[in-house]
Amino acid sequence: MLNQYKYTYREISLRLQRTEGAVKRRMLDLGVKARPLKMPNHNPWTEEEVEILIDLYHKGHCCNTMPNYIPRSAQACSGKIERLIKEGVLFPRSEYRSSC
Repeated sequence: MLNQYKYTYREISLRLQRTEGAVKRRMLDLGVKARPLKMPNHNPWTEEEVEILIDLYHKGHCCNTMPNYIPRSAQACSGKIERLIKEGVLFPRSEYRSSC
């Protein structure tokens, strides 16, 4: 899949039924040089996406399950949550870091 240069981490992780982090780790462990395509989400978060992310966070979802509801990678969701916590919009959950 990597050598075809047409799949993103998210697509590969869904097909293999693994997390994006597990796919990245396995690629590192195997010394694979090829990399998946980057997701085309280098655009600003919409208000709707942020609202959904906040709702999922309050419901206890992990950053690995959030991409099932919004078109962002798990890493993007995690980063946005960290920024929202720093801005004071969200309050940290003690179990959040360990569950992702």
